[in-house]
Formats: sequence, structure tokens, C-alpha cells
Amino acid sequence: MVKNGFTAKPAIALTVSNNGLKAPVQTGVRFWKNLSATGANGVTYGTTWNKIRGAHGYQVQIRGYEYGNVLTYSKFTKQTKFGESFSSFDKIGMRIRAYKLVGKKKVYGPFSKWSFSKVY
Repeated sequence: MVKNGFTAKPAIALTVSNNGLKAPVQTGVRFWKNLSATGANGVTYGTTWNKIRGAHGYQVQIRGYEYGNVLTYSKFTKQTKFGESFSSFDKIGMRIRAYKLVGKKKVYGPFSKWSFSKVY
């Protein structure tokens, strides 16, 4: 939107782009382990990424495809690796973004690109 000769930008874009955090670079989503050996059903797929300077932690967004449906949810970690166990996804994807704390509020950097893997 242009108003008085200035282009208005969404507030979220300003928050994300001006906080000094970069997008993590991931290694890709890969098979980690089969849980049937431990008596549980399912498998674990995971990813790793580079540490981001100034980050207090990371948000991992997971997208699972099961029986034609898409399920997207987020989890948080302070490590630079993350694994997710499941039993019914046909395909799984992950993307990561760093966050830092400003006061008690989480301020996020940009997301990495999605990385997907078929589940075997």
C-alpha cells in the first residue's frame, strides 16, 4: 500500500528482517532410527543446522503428509539438531528459524528453506 509517497510494509517483515538473525542452513531431513527395535512403533527422522550467532533457540516447523492430509506444527529447541518420531507420515518436511529474547518476547529470524524426505 502506498500512502503519502511511502510504501507501507507489514510489521512482521520489519521484525524479522531487522533483528540481526540469519536463516539457518540445514543438512536436510534424514532417517535417524527405526523405533521398532525399542518396542515402539514408527521411525525418527531429523535434521541438523548451523549455529546462528545471537540466537537463544530455534523454532522447528514440521510438515507431515499422511493419507493425503497435511499436518503442520512447530516445536522449540536450544540445540542445532532435531529429531521427530512418528508412525504414519508418508513424507516429512522441516524448516528452522532462530529466535532471540528481547525482554521476555521472542523475536524471530527468517525461516530456512523447506527440506523434505519420503518415509520408507
